[in-house]
Amino acid sequence: GFTLVELLAVILILSFIAIIAVPIVINIITEAKERSYVLSIKSYVRAVEQSIYNENLNREFNPTECIINSSGNMVCDGENLVINVDGNKPISGVIYVKDKKITKVLNIEYRNLKNYITKNYLDNEYIITDEYIPIPKLYKGLTPVIYKVDHWEVADITGNWYNYSNQEWANAVILEKETEKNVGDTLDIEKEVRAMLVWIPRYSYTIGNTYGIRLEGGGIPSEKTPGAIDIKFVSITTKDINIPTYEGNNPKNWYTHPAFTFGGEELSGLWVGKFEASHVLGQKILDCVNEECNEADNIRILPNVSALRNNNISSMFYVSRSMSRENNSFGLDRNEVNTHLIKNSEWGAVAYLSQSTYGKYGNKIYSDTNKAVYHNNSKDFITGSSNGTPDFINDYTSSCDYSDILDRGNGTGYCGAGASTTGNITGIYDMNGGASEFTMANYNKKTNKDGFASSFFLDDSNEKYYDLYLDKNITSACDKYGCYGHGLTEVYKWYGSFMANFSDDFVWHIRGGMYDDNGGIFNSNNDYGAGDWDDKPVLRVVIS
Repeated sequence: GFTLVELLAVILILSFIAIIAVPIVINIITEAKERSYVLSIKSYVRAVEQSIYNENLNREFNPTECIINSSGNMVCDGENLVINVDGNKPISGVIYVKDKKITKVLNIEYRNLKNYITKNYLDNEYIITDEYIPIPKLYKGLTPVIYKVDHWEVADITGNWYNYSNQEWANAVILEKETEKNVGDTLDIEKEVRAMLVWIPRYSYTIGNTYGIRLEGGGIPSEKTPGAIDIKFVSITTKDINIPTYEGNNPKNWYTHPAFTFGGEELSGLWVGKFEASHVLGQKILDCVNEECNEADNIRILPNVSALRNNNISSMFYVSRSMSRENNSFGLDRNEVNTHLIKNSEWGAVAYLSQSTYGKYGNKIYSDTNKAVYHNNSKDFITGSSNGTPDFINDYTSSCDYSDILDRGNGTGYCGAGASTTGNITGIYDMNGGASEFTMANYNKKTNKDGFASSFFLDDSNEKYYDLYLDKNITSACDKYGCYGHGLTEVYKWYGSFMANFSDDFVWHIRGGMYDDNGGIFNSNNDYGAGDWDDKPVLRVVIS
């Protein structure tokens, strides 16, 4: 009996030693792997910098985004780059470059080495993180901005310019020609800015169920309170499944959103007008019949002004295309960008991101009954306005402008900023109410009072500028031709939204509803494309 007691005592002592020692050993192994991972990354990054330097010995080579492929080599802004490094190469990841220097390293993965690093920044080191978001493309003419307490200022793109996990989307502006600004300078939006834009990064999505995905702590998704659209940001080399598996009208697999394929080009993201477009002269009938329309120089994308209306869809299209014509006043280069009128698919890309954890749906200051984008019921069509609720209120006034951040409590969130796609000032406005918006979404290449010549649809180069539906019935069109991502059958009746079919006369789509109805971000209707009513749809500009 005494021997058994001794044996038990020894076992207990060994157990205590094991309890103390095993975590220490595991930590030592983990730390060794982390050091190995960091050293491997640093070695690889040095090799990347050397490869960029070597390329510049023979030609000018200044990439911005380099994507690692499975062989450990890279594709930098569409060009192949071979990396020579001792030891193993990573099999995936993204490296950002500015002025031929590495600025950020994301999602580096080795075949036999787990990614252990989730730190955001180390002084004098590279940024190493596991969160991938396609970096905003700062095309010529665009200036990055950030909102600080009560004003906009020029952003430092090496700092915290945006944070999509906190529903803070990247913003940029086009300055007046004579305006010169440096990082940190305050902007007078009314006097110094011509246009405000918001970046929508490339992503894949899945809806999951008829009314979306239920998140932890949330209620059961329903027609009135739909759930989340699950989103993951992806690089231009990612294109998840070509055709989603359907159950009813909803895809059950991941699908890369179609808005990020423009013609034959894969895009890392889109710049979308932050507000409905306006005109420096107020209301103006445009005479734009081609892509060289001088009237484009008078277009503005600003808050607190009356949106431009009473123009047909062809004028809206051509004025948006002319914003990047040669010698345009915005400083945009047509060889670099495409300016155009928003398509159904592009509208859907904004709406789906808003209904994810990265958009207003994920903004925790709003209760389940206030996740929808607030309504703009200004009868004067003032951009960025809000009545502080998702629903139409029959007084035709909007008590809050876009920058109002009065938290009214009880889960209602911000009065003005609740009308944006993020629930804060960084999102996109006027997508519920205001004026309905023309989208380049056409039935069977038909024209009717819209100003387009029939030759428009005969020109194959125009195909990338519109979404085509070959069935009058949207449900049939989407089931047969796969218009997933367009914000139609997948989100039918979400927040009580309406979805109209086409007809032989009403061959275009309009989105977002009017100031005097319960439209909603998922609302769609049909239209014949003319500009014969004062409250006719307005222009939403996209830069891709």
